[in-house]
Amino acid sequence: TTNGGAVPGGRSIVVQGTVNDDASNTHLTLRAGTTGVVSLIGDVGGTTPIEGLTVASANVARLPNVWTREGGISVATTGGAKLQGNLDTTQGPTGAGNVTMTGPGELVNDVQITTNRATGADGNVLFVGTGSTINTDPNSTPRALTIVAGGGDITLGGVVGGVKPLETLTASGQSIALNGGVVNGPVVLDAGSSGSISLGGSLTAGSLAATAGGGIADNAGTSLAITGNASFSGGDVVIGENSMDTTHFGSLTFNSTGTVNITEDSATVLAGNNTAGSLTLTSAGAITDATGTGLTVTNNASFTGTSITLADNTTDVLSVGGNASFNAAGGGITLGAAGAVNFGSLTFNSTDAVNIAEDSAMVLIGTNTAGNLTLTSNGGSITQAAGTVTANALVLTADTGITLAPLEGTRRQGKNSAPGAVAPSHTR
Repeated sequence: TTNGGAVPGGRSIVVQGTVNDDASNTHLTLRAGTTGVVSLIGDVGGTTPIEGLTVASANVARLPNVWTREGGISVATTGGAKLQGNLDTTQGPTGAGNVTMTGPGELVNDVQITTNRATGADGNVLFVGTGSTINTDPNSTPRALTIVAGGGDITLGGVVGGVKPLETLTASGQSIALNGGVVNGPVVLDAGSSGSISLGGSLTAGSLAATAGGGIADNAGTSLAITGNASFSGGDVVIGENSMDTTHFGSLTFNSTGTVNITEDSATVLAGNNTAGSLTLTSAGAITDATGTGLTVTNNASFTGTSITLADNTTDVLSVGGNASFNAAGGGITLGAAGAVNFGSLTFNSTDAVNIAEDSAMVLIGTNTAGNLTLTSNGGSITQAAGTVTANALVLTADTGITLAPLEGTRRQGKNSAPGAVAPSHTR
């Protein structure tokens, strides 16, 4: 049935062969009855693309490879759409059409949805509402879903792989909204230099790579469980900051010119090269880094965990242009035992041992507390610019001098490793 015709009652529509346009820009509409199905066996538009395709079925709709012009593809079904081939809406003369899926979908094979044209306007990809889930077909091994929307938007309103997981999920578009899912392997989301990414629901995946120049954020109540590395790149990154969020990563990497605010509900392991304009990193466990990790923050950085150990390998780098604040509840703080460490200024708080070595002049500000405290400046002096320092035992080592205000503590020891001034009240 073409051009809006309808089949009433319980009848189904089955198209055995291929379907092509006769060059008159025909839009094909297939509507099954209340208990019928729509089944397309052969490819649609493979030789001559049709203008568009609309499928409506109360039960199952089966789609092969489909190529259309600007009219795009619209599928609405309550029983489920079985996607057996790729969907491509880029064959028109001036732009691409949209792909709109309403109702659940299943991947019989690996599927790619393309609405990205080399020239002209790109189309959007929309899975409408939470009922538009996407799962691997029950009779198939886990499948891969790839969406290429270019300048179009991607909205995945339903859970991806919640009933039967996908193997991989790859999506690139102007903006991307993902409402949770289960993916055995990697989830790769790319919104380019100006788009944004919104995460919601509950997402479990082997790894996650999200890139968005316009920023990456999660909705309140979002759960992220990433077995491997979670990587966030682009503009501002705000993940896990809401008390209703649950966030777990195998390891964490971020690169942003703006603000990075990430809270993890377990131990945090930094990996790879990391950059931020400013940083707030909060962990329910220890904060550590993998061998060879680099972290560079242009302005201020705040770290909060049960214990903090960073730059403990010779290939590690820890650099904060503004104030670097470290807060360890119940554990110690160890920074720069072997790696390269430089701060604009330094603040620390722990009831356990604090051992910090900096490769430039060390400037203390704010309220600082420690059990046993060891501070080393390998490239300059140690100066308390403002605030207080409280420690049970204190060992200071600096190249050029040590100047501190009156301290709160039971033992104090100050020494220079090179000639320089040591404030008399701090030499024991």
